Amino acid sequence: HNQSYKTLRPIFRRSIEVISRYFKAVLYAAGELRDEMIRPPSNHCHHKIRERTR
Repeated sequence: HNQSYKTLRPIFRRSIEVISRYFKAVLYAAGELRDEMIRPPSNHCHHKIRERTR
C-alpha cells in the first residue's frame, strides 16, 4: 500500500513496465467483479436490536 513501482521492482524482480501492466490488469479484474464484491448496505436490522427499547 502506498508503494511506488520503483520500490516494488526489487521485491518482485520484474521491470517497472511489467509491474504496471499486471497492476492495471488486477484493477480491471476487480472492476469487472464489482457487482459481486461490492454490495450496497441492506436495510435489514437484527430482530434483537429492532425489538429492544431503551
